Amino acid sequence: MSIQLAVAPIAWSNSDLPELGGKTSLETCLRESREAGFTGTETGVKYPLDAEILGPLLETHGLQLASGWFSGTLRECSVEQEFENLRQMLTTFKALNAPVVIYAETSGSVQSQQNIPVSQKPVMPDAEFPEYGRKLTEVADRMADFGVRMSYHHHMGTVIETEREIDLLMENTGSSVGLLIDTGHLG
Repeated sequence: MSIQLAVAPIAWSNSDLPELGGKTSLETCLRESREAGFTGTETGVKYPLDAEILGPLLETHGLQLASGWFSGTLRECSVEQEFENLRQMLTTFKALNAPVVIYAETSGSVQSQQNIPVSQKPVMPDAEFPEYGRKLTEVADRMADFGVRMSYHHHMGTVIETEREIDLLMENTGSSVGLLIDTGHLG
């Protein structure tokens, strides 16, 4: 079995804090990713989401598209609207054989609001988890039917951050909702 490693471009350009790496070009990010030995990359704030543009750009650098972050707002919209919000990303990912979208619920998130303490992050009431889980599973099922899986990313400053919140999420979702464990964001 061979193992391939991909990298997140946030190491070059931070989407939450644009002043960190804001002047670093996409070209530099891709070149240095490959020079560091990575064979894949996630999408980032500077990446075009058009497969006809992104595909050749990645190929030039010997990279494959591995995944990418999606800021979900399913708490505030319908399953149909959220799937429509994902459509461009899914179309690009399918065209470039990227297997997974990294999904995080960012409704009300304080993750990039430096003037708000993380202790004031939004909280999803326990009673909301079953309905949210049903909706999230439906989105993940549709994504799988489209050909791209969902990996849920708990994140600092969002409604799904703590071990308890992760447990509640996973207890209320189906098997199509994968989980990306990020110990750096486990509150």
